[in-house]
Amino acid sequence: MKPTWLFSWELDQQAPAIEYNQDDETISFAAFPENGNSFVLIEGFLFDRHNFKASQSATDAERVIEYYKIFRQDLFLKLRGAYSLVIWDAAERCLIAGRDHMGQIPFYYFWNQKRIIISSSIQALLKQPGVDHSFNRVVIAEYLLDRYPNAQRTETCFQQLQRLPPAHDLKISCQQLVSARYWDPIPPGFQWVEKKAAACWIDLFEQAVQRCISAGADSLLMSGGLDSVSIAVMANKINQYSNRQPIHAISGAFPNTGADEGEVQAAVAHALNIPITIWHYDDQQGNKSILLESLDMIGVGPSPNYNFNQSYTSRHMKNAGDGNLSKAMWGTGGDELFYIDFSWATDLFFSFRLIKLAQYLYAYSTYEPGSAWRSARYIYWRYSMRPALSSVAGKLLGRFYPAARNFLRPNKNPIYPAWVNDADHKLWDSINDRREATSPATIGDIGSRLGQYKRNILSSPRIMDTIETRYFFFRDTGFSSFYPFFDLDLMDLALRINPVEFIKNGLVKSPLREFLQTNLPSVSLPYKKTYYPLPHNLLREEGKLAWLAFGGVHELEKIGIIDRNLLNKFMESYFNIKHEGYDQTWRILAIEAWLRAYRPLD
Repeated sequence: MKPTWLFSWELDQQAPAIEYNQDDETISFAAFPENGNSFVLIEGFLFDRHNFKASQSATDAERVIEYYKIFRQDLFLKLRGAYSLVIWDAAERCLIAGRDHMGQIPFYYFWNQKRIIISSSIQALLKQPGVDHSFNRVVIAEYLLDRYPNAQRTETCFQQLQRLPPAHDLKISCQQLVSARYWDPIPPGFQWVEKKAAACWIDLFEQAVQRCISAGADSLLMSGGLDSVSIAVMANKINQYSNRQPIHAISGAFPNTGADEGEVQAAVAHALNIPITIWHYDDQQGNKSILLESLDMIGVGPSPNYNFNQSYTSRHMKNAGDGNLSKAMWGTGGDELFYIDFSWATDLFFSFRLIKLAQYLYAYSTYEPGSAWRSARYIYWRYSMRPALSSVAGKLLGRFYPAARNFLRPNKNPIYPAWVNDADHKLWDSINDRREATSPATIGDIGSRLGQYKRNILSSPRIMDTIETRYFFFRDTGFSSFYPFFDLDLMDLALRINPVEFIKNGLVKSPLREFLQTNLPSVSLPYKKTYYPLPHNLLREEGKLAWLAFGGVHELEKIGIIDRNLLNKFMESYFNIKHEGYDQTWRILAIEAWLRAYRPLD
């Protein structure tokens, strides 16, 4: 994929240098009217154009200039949309940059105290003179183990390249770089909003979907779940009211996997009278399967892609609607806003709200696949009694018997897979330390762990990795992505709604269920959440072909984090149906393919 833009400034030089693709409609550049040496460069899109005094034909960069003059340090709090942007203020010889609150547009940079280079493209930065291409071994090892500690918020897979986290700005003035969060809906000491205020979520949800439609959203990646179906219903209401073309649903079917929602998707589309394209996971793209297609495209993203169908989905998105669609909404974010994390169980247990804890267990067991016993084990043991025992051990025994405290610690050192290269003790000690630093520091206060979880949503490395990788995959096929549930105003309220409101009537995501019962009564949606699996037969058949083509593991061995012989045995055992570890097998394939895609840059 062609780089979109690049900002470079040697701090001993008078002015920075910029490059950008003038034919890219997502890129906007504008110089300050009163000082042509000052400028704004933005990638992405802004909402609420009617709030700006500038004419309707004004570019997004011109709108940023308008707001910068008015709001200055509060600029990023006032903007609504998805963007990465840089402002060069020549009068103050100052760089100001920022990223939207959920990081929907990537933002990476190189900084060595003398030079700053910024771009939304990892590849563009790696091509700059003086930028080292060395991989970040710790991050790649954590990816291999499926771990996303908080330290990854500012890291990339490359040692010298950093990421600006979502909801953060960056400023360089007087030779100093300062970065800070500009928005936090869950500040220390926050209070849940009152019940009347919580009911306003529906108005903000409508506003969020309206913003996406006004920005050109023409399609929706629709599963059979509550989140994306809610967007479909709201978008249909908005389009009918304004006499616009209906949104086009793009869906996926997984027959014979136990996770097929094709009938529900078709029923929703029929009830709303909207067009729908349903693709099947086993459809071929030319002569390639879904898995081989994903491995071929994996080098497009800034990090290894674990979603086996993401690249293949992008191909079907391009073909949907006879290839006339280009801006898709997603249901991503519904879980983060309306689903209650397990950390609430810890808060309930420590505050002795045991009846509410039992209600949470009931609601959870009706939503998540699996047995009631599995649900109880998660809620009562892993997230209630075990943290309690750990806390007691820390307070009563830790001072005199450190070994007991360590034994009961929830995050005691894990057992790594046999195929890791554990000879590098410094590497694995670092991974252990980072893992423990991710854990909540306090328990006992009502809402403390749940509040910390909600606060971390804004810069969750796992969410960032998903959104950034998806951004590049779909740009590669000409698509832009919209996330109504990640609308700043909707999040600002929804993250502060009392979790009790989300399990009313013993059902998870009660607000969305009530909305759909009122506005889509003819379709019965499943109570259980669906997880889309990577079928074993596909991974064993196509994965084995890819592994043979690779000639085994090479790049992972070069960076010294695995034992080649043991890892090859692990992969061969899976392909020969001797174990069921398809998650690990796919991650190994994906990371090896990604490393090979980036190795030529060295």
